[in-house]
Amino acid sequence: QNKAVSDSLAKVARTATSEARDALAKSQKDQINRLLSDAYAFRKDKRFVDAIQAYGEAKELAETSEEKSNIAAQIASAQKENNDADFERNRDTGIALKEANQCRAAIRYLEAAQKARRDDNVVKKALEDCKAKIAKQ
Repeated sequence: QNKAVSDSLAKVARTATSEARDALAKSQKDQINRLLSDAYAFRKDKRFVDAIQAYGEAKELAETSEEKSNIAAQIASAQKENNDADFERNRDTGIALKEANQCRAAIRYLEAAQKARRDDNVVKKALEDCKAKIAKQ
């Protein structure tokens, strides 16, 4: 009778352990899906730093190398979008300041934009113009 009780308790323990493991896996998958959904919403709102953070948290929870690889690709894409947005903001601010005859202030933004994209001729010309204007003063 003790053997039957012992076997019965072991079976209950195995079942409970299996159910707990399944619940944990489901909870982890739900958490990953929530983080990925948040990251998508952040990217849509152009909140790239928040998106990258959410992707990073999801990647830490991912179990398979395929999941991790897919999330890493999303992180790289969001980082590129963030860099593009930074460039555009610096370029637009720098050019607006130049047009407002505030070259000293414009240079900081134009240099940041040029650092991001060396091949942008609009930024290069605006920066050269501002530096020449300041040199004449």
